[in-house]
Amino acid sequence: MVDLKTNFSGSYICTNCNTTFTAPTHCGRMMTLQDGNTWICWKGEHQPCCGKESKIELENCCDSRNLTPQIEA
Repeated sequence: MVDLKTNFSGSYICTNCNTTFTAPTHCGRMMTLQDGNTWICWKGEHQPCCGKESKIELENCCDSRNLTPQIEA
């Protein structure tokens, strides 16, 4: 079972082109990355409740996008 209280990474970096992405927020927390292509609400996909869709397509940075969470020390 997923712990919905987990604080997810707010920043991701493409390991192929070094582009940095900041996760958008939804329902008061950072969205998570689903299948490397879509931002999704930390609660999962659901009806809009905070003024934004709970699933947002990720913008392209290169031909072989490979995002990795940036761990903050």
